[in-house]
Amino acid sequence: MNLTTQNLTFNANQNLTNSFEVQSDLNWQLSIDAPWLSASSFFGFSNSVVTLSAGINSTSQVRNAIVKVTSSTGIEKLINVSQGADLLNGAKSTIDNNYFSTYPNPVNNTIHFSSSYDLTNANITIMDNTGKIIIRKLNLNNQLNIESLKSGIYIILINKFKHQIVRSFIKK
Repeated sequence: MNLTTQNLTFNANQNLTNSFEVQSDLNWQLSIDAPWLSASSFFGFSNSVVTLSAGINSTSQVRNAIVKVTSSTGIEKLINVSQGADLLNGAKSTIDNNYFSTYPNPVNNTIHFSSSYDLTNANITIMDNTGKIIIRKLNLNNQLNIESLKSGIYIILINKFKHQIVRSFIKK
């Protein structure tokens, strides 16, 4: 009996399903040691795809679980599962102001940001002055098109792992 992976990772509050394959010509059963994780199947025979579903992790702590698949002959295979922490609501550290900038300000169509910290794949959130989320995107190239925003004052919030950057800017 084999499993197609030994490690699975979930985000805190998005992409909450992940699959793996049990490759076996024997009966098998699955167990999970965490209440926040469930499986599409707990018993099977032969090759099967199992989908794991994680509940939203609204804490500031990464959580871990073990998925154990046991064959009818007693062979055990394990998958280590981890789920990231909710960085919008959990503990954060703020990147030093000296190492981050947004420009231009005021801005017409595209806001740019630079940092000595790698912001690739960071979550970018734009909020209006009431705190309402207007845009939520993944950072791919250290800039964001804001052409669709009305003129006004906005807040840009950038989160990556346990780092957070907050700035305000003016949209012309």
